Amino acid sequence: MPEYTDTFNLPSGAGGMGAGMKYSRIKDRMMEWSHDTGLNIDYKIKGYNMILVFENKEDYAVYQMTKADYFSEEKINSIPGRRFK
Repeated sequence: MPEYTDTFNLPSGAGGMGAGMKYSRIKDRMMEWSHDTGLNIDYKIKGYNMILVFENKEDYAVYQMTKADYFSEEKINSIPGRRFK
């Protein structure tokens, strides 16, 4: 079964602090997206890449249509996501 994925590059250097900050913001956006769409999203880290993994092509299609609203570089870098616990 094919894997439906999208990759975000995490910054290197600064002892991993920049990567950790961007990872946290993307994770906040993932939880916000899941809450709003009712769909599941998973991720894995490989080196300095955060790979979002979707269960099926329908979830991936919804992600592609809503990506700009949740995962644009501007929103990840400058606008904090809602907090979920």
